[in-house]
Amino acid sequence: MKQWILPFRKSLFSKNLACTLMAGLALSCQNMGESQGPVLHAQAPDFSASVKVYLQSGQNTPTYVGEFDRNSCENDSPTHWALFVNSPLGDSRVDLDMTAALKSKGPIGVRVWSQSFNVDQASTHSLLAEAKLCEKAKGEASITLNTQSPEARELLSTLGNLAPDCLMTIKGEKGLNCELKHKSMSELLSSLEASKRNMSTKWNHQPYLLIRRLTLSQQLLSALESERSIRDTRRFCRIITHSLPNELPLSFQSKLWQDRVCNQSALDRDMALVGLDLALREIEALSRRIEDASYVGVFTLSLPPHPNAAKDYWITLQPVTDPNLRTENPLLSVNCLWHPLFATRLDQQLIASEFTLNAPIASHCQKTEELLQNKKLADSYLRSSTASEMEFEISNRQSKKLRLPTGDYQYTITQHNGLSIDETAAAEALVPLSTGSISWKKGNSHTIIRNW
Repeated sequence: MKQWILPFRKSLFSKNLACTLMAGLALSCQNMGESQGPVLHAQAPDFSASVKVYLQSGQNTPTYVGEFDRNSCENDSPTHWALFVNSPLGDSRVDLDMTAALKSKGPIGVRVWSQSFNVDQASTHSLLAEAKLCEKAKGEASITLNTQSPEARELLSTLGNLAPDCLMTIKGEKGLNCELKHKSMSELLSSLEASKRNMSTKWNHQPYLLIRRLTLSQQLLSALESERSIRDTRRFCRIITHSLPNELPLSFQSKLWQDRVCNQSALDRDMALVGLDLALREIEALSRRIEDASYVGVFTLSLPPHPNAAKDYWITLQPVTDPNLRTENPLLSVNCLWHPLFATRLDQQLIASEFTLNAPIASHCQKTEELLQNKKLADSYLRSSTASEMEFEISNRQSKKLRLPTGDYQYTITQHNGLSIDETAAAEALVPLSTGSISWKKGNSHTIIRNW
């Protein structure tokens, strides 16, 4: 059987210098050392005339779930809402703008923290319009809806389309509860073993980042199965703390997840399983991408003599942005779901949306400049994750086998003297000697760089 596990790879560069050179891993280095904050705290809405909304199930005590703005009422239906969603990671406020949905059966505008979405909800126009909630709340400071009423089910359905990984329940005195779903230990073990078999038997050139993430997932699963699960999980946490961010599955990168799993006195087993479930879904999705949209070819460096010629060079490849990805393109529709694990990072929400198994997806990002920039970061993460190497050492007149997603790449050639570079390296040593572009396509199995 082929050897597939690469549990550790000693970094040639210090982390700061690696972020300077490793353009293919731009997303991982962008926020290195940045803290997302361990807990989410939602602010109260600032409506000028709020009506508090309660949901009641059977004879249970009503639960306060949010408010709507009385001044936003059109045809006795409120258009602006603020709902509160609680999760083990904190609480978030979900702002809903139903203007387009009620007037023209358009999407519901949603904003959570700094992220904006459009949720397709075809039934909103009829169900909420017929409820006439503004008329029912006339002269009242609050309104109570039965959880089985059409209007309550419509609100819950909207949140379900926005956050399919959340099982929305009503518990306690305030807010809807997002119970994060995950597979059982036996199901996760089965998924892990299937991914290992797939990589061992089908691929002859395995992407390092994907193998590294699979190895870390196996280490977490083993720690959770251990009789000394707390000790072994702490050991796992030390490993991810000293890993480059892009070596980690997306869920393990979340500071919110790390805080719950690694920084508490007691082990939060459920949250550890949530992260592991997401990690294995990521590996499965990326494996499909590799099989569908990448191939193995030969890269050769064959440069003419140069006054600054060295024996070895460092090659960095950066995927070229899709020219069709522009916010002014009215046909652009980017699937965009919300997950509390990535509550403050739009780029990570976009990546996580690629790993969602629920279909069809009814939630999309609103077209903004912020979306454009974060989509570039997300695409870079996905492409670098399915490449065997996006940066590597090579000598002139030497060839190297690579597995890359098909497409166009910008390359950078930097002189490399064969020594480990540290933070004291001279700035001129990092100046690219040459840049250019290559195309990696099926049918062209040999790519050669011949000119500076």
